[in-house]
Amino acid sequence: MPPLLGSRHNRACPEPAAAGEGSHHNTGLEPGESEIPVTVSWTSELRQAFAALRAGAPARVSFAARDDRVGDVGREFNRLADALARCGPGGLTREQAHSLRNRLAGVLAVLHVLRVTGEVTTEEEETLAHALADAKELDAQLRAG
Repeated sequence: MPPLLGSRHNRACPEPAAAGEGSHHNTGLEPGESEIPVTVSWTSELRQAFAALRAGAPARVSFAARDDRVGDVGREFNRLADALARCGPGGLTREQAHSLRNRLAGVLAVLHVLRVTGEVTTEEEETLAHALADAKELDAQLRAG
């Protein structure tokens, strides 16, 4: 089982290159080329975020800023991630695990509503199925304590 809480590692972020200081070497771009932003679907972002939580890493989703049910999922997820981070190292008490599982149930409930109301595209449905599997694994980790 992957680590959950209590086994977080502080990872140092690499220092950004100073302007004009060989930054094309860091990105793989030639001088004068620009990066094309890559758009990640909300379902892919959610899947990656659940995987991060399962591994004991911090996670947040950007789609929480949306003003729709998908945004509701994002806000619920971020509250779950924040609560998980507040528990800190050393494992979870039974009460903390119960509270976190309740928050996770809130995320899953909103996802269920999205699915049954047809607000998820066929492409999103496939990725969402993987995110739900990750969420269920996180639930199992929380249940195991």
